Amino acid sequence: MSGDARADRLAARLALLVGIVTILVAQFPHVQAWRANRKQYFPEKFYTGAVTTGAEDTMTYWGWMEQARKGHFFFQDLYTPEESPRNYINVFFWALGSITRLTGRSVGLIYALARPLAGAVVLYMLWRLLGLAFEKPWQRFACFVLAVFPGGWEGLACYLERNHGFAHVTSPGWWIPEMNTFFSLMVFPHFLAGFAIMIGIALLMIRAWSEPSRWVRHAVWTGVLLTVLTFVHPYDTVTMLGVLWSAPGVLALVERRLPRHEINVTLVASAVWVPSLVYNWLVFRSNPAMKAWDLQNLMYTPDWDRLAIALGISGLLAAAAWFGIERMNRTQLVMAAWFASTLLLIQLPLRFQRRMLGGVQFPIAVLAVFTLSTWVVPAVARQLRIVPARPSASGKRVLVAVLLLAPLQFLTPYYLMDIEKANIRRIGYPSWIARTDVNALHYIRDNTPEDARVMASYETGNLVPVFASRRCVLGHYGLTIDADAKSVEVRRFFDPEASDDAWRRHLMERYESEWLLWTGREREVGAWDPSTANWLTEVHREGRGDNRAILYRVTTSEANR
Repeated sequence: MSGDARADRLAARLALLVGIVTILVAQFPHVQAWRANRKQYFPEKFYTGAVTTGAEDTMTYWGWMEQARKGHFFFQDLYTPEESPRNYINVFFWALGSITRLTGRSVGLIYALARPLAGAVVLYMLWRLLGLAFEKPWQRFACFVLAVFPGGWEGLACYLERNHGFAHVTSPGWWIPEMNTFFSLMVFPHFLAGFAIMIGIALLMIRAWSEPSRWVRHAVWTGVLLTVLTFVHPYDTVTMLGVLWSAPGVLALVERRLPRHEINVTLVASAVWVPSLVYNWLVFRSNPAMKAWDLQNLMYTPDWDRLAIALGISGLLAAAAWFGIERMNRTQLVMAAWFASTLLLIQLPLRFQRRMLGGVQFPIAVLAVFTLSTWVVPAVARQLRIVPARPSASGKRVLVAVLLLAPLQFLTPYYLMDIEKANIRRIGYPSWIARTDVNALHYIRDNTPEDARVMASYETGNLVPVFASRRCVLGHYGLTIDADAKSVEVRRFFDPEASDDAWRRHLMERYESEWLLWTGREREVGAWDPSTANWLTEVHREGRGDNRAILYRVTTSEANR
């Protein structure tokens, strides 16, 4: 076996080892909590499986899985009391929900297993992409490490804050898992599914542009993947369309020709994708719940200084790569287009601007290693008067350079995991909820009509579609129609000094809610006691004292009207 073949095999095995260890480590906070839950170390608490980051969104995904578990392909919004069409599609959560129906396993378990499985697919696809980007195996491995553990200056700032009293520094890297592979491995499996599809689209695009004899087939499949991505994580579709349309321009700039073939590929792929765009446009135009979600789920572009913090040293290296654009191969040029188009797209006047940062860590890693390989490492070698080595040795030097950057790069993933672990260890909401609350929600699921609407606090309401499979009056901040107004009304509902029973009953009638769930969360909102209302009848009780959860039903007797 030649030296290059041995290096290829060793680099691939190391990437496999790093990938497996990374996936397992990212699940460690969940595994600890699941073990504590199974052994009932905290007998009054139940581990939901949701970390603090994006907890409300996690409940939404579980609610969709519950609907799929019942056999529905089209989803309906249960986070608002108003009626809405059942026409929203998410094929990823439909697939997970279908698995729960076929296996009989819980939604939380299937969701948790989806993270490492989807993560494994992402890392495999990433290694395939890096095989096209770099010839030298150690360059590929160095890039793999950067892409799996992306991080910015906020990790170093957090270290200085904790150990030397520096001021707190935040950035999108703290609250956008879509731009951090390791963070997504801890949080959302559909982000990982989106990453895998995005990389698959990039691979198909490159193949279609490089194989003229089979370009139609590859272009069609690119359009198919764009369609699937639209029904998994649609924000990523905008990002990849940006790559699809900008990359021909970058190729034309470097190769100094009119990219007719590349434009034809882009046109065919876009044409295949357009029907999914039309369908989503009709849904968000005609479905009042989805329209409210679009209007309320605002995600503005981060300030440039915060974005620079998030991109870190890798972002600087990636930006510097543009000065060597004429020395890039085609895959690297596509990555340059991906990076540049993303920075441009997030400036557009769209309500979901920052979501389009998803997956940016992959082109950043490729461009950063390109810069290290082309200028930084050779310049350092010249300064140190290191004798020029065999070509295979230069890849190892790039890997050493990446490892030397580890304190700047890898502190962010470390602290992200540390923060989530700390939140889980507090044994508080949203990761942990009272078992009495879960039992009360299950009672609602088993003993109320399918169209029941439950009045509760925001925190409890967000659990209703998942654990009770019923509607709530107030739940997800984006999916509850007119969520801000309902938040004010719910707070007033539980405040004994801000309202009276006549107003409370009228509010429940307006939202067609016959059921009131009263738990510790509601008692935190206000001191009103439902047992004092003669128009409410206690139906079910779980627990006692401060840990009690009581379900009330509106009395229908005319005497109490």
